Amino acid sequence: MCILLFHKWYIDDGVVAGPIAAIARVLTIIQDGGPPLGLYINITKCELFSLSDLSTFPDEMKRSNVPHFEILGASIDFCQRACLGPRLEMGCGAGYTNSQSRPADVLVPNWDLGKPAAFDLSVTSMLHPSVLLEASMTAGSAALVAENRKHKYNDRKCEELGWVFIPLVVETYGCWGAAAVAAFSKLAGCLSTRLNQPKSKTIFGIYSRLGIALVRANCRAILSRLT
Repeated sequence: MCILLFHKWYIDDGVVAGPIAAIARVLTIIQDGGPPLGLYINITKCELFSLSDLSTFPDEMKRSNVPHFEILGASIDFCQRACLGPRLEMGCGAGYTNSQSRPADVLVPNWDLGKPAAFDLSVTSMLHPSVLLEASMTAGSAALVAENRKHKYNDRKCEELGWVFIPLVVETYGCWGAAAVAAFSKLAGCLSTRLNQPKSKTIFGIYSRLGIALVRANCRAILSRLT
């Protein structure tokens, strides 16, 4: 028996809330009982919110708690809709075999004069002591510091691979770095052609979705620290 505090369903989408044990039981029921009915759960599209231990759940679900995961997903979606063929976490061809050393969160083929672009997403705080003073006087200074740091560690890797390295850096309060602004402008041009709509409308949609994703990520970060 599952004692849930809340559950709502619409076609093949659902939301459930309750104790960790009950949510785990719901997941088991869906995974075991769904396939005979032709229903298969896509763990990578599930989101899990909790202040408790999540060790009993698949890692794919817990990835949604990573601060920039939603923003990364939105960026990939924009590239897919623009038919740019994005690929996740690339760079092992030059010996960069783990997620910490690979220069690309997202690889976008044929981005600039036939060269692929390596998008590396990062969320940075302007409240860090090392940038607090400058950030209080100049908007985007924390993003600039993070961009320079990314370039220092990843430019050489991308040159070896024949890629263009583009850091997509955003401050926790929503200010994007210059490289990200330029990249989103170019992406909006590709996407507006596909959608047959003005580029200005496309840019507005991109920043709106990214802004909502950032706010949600900030809320999760705050909630995860409450005990």
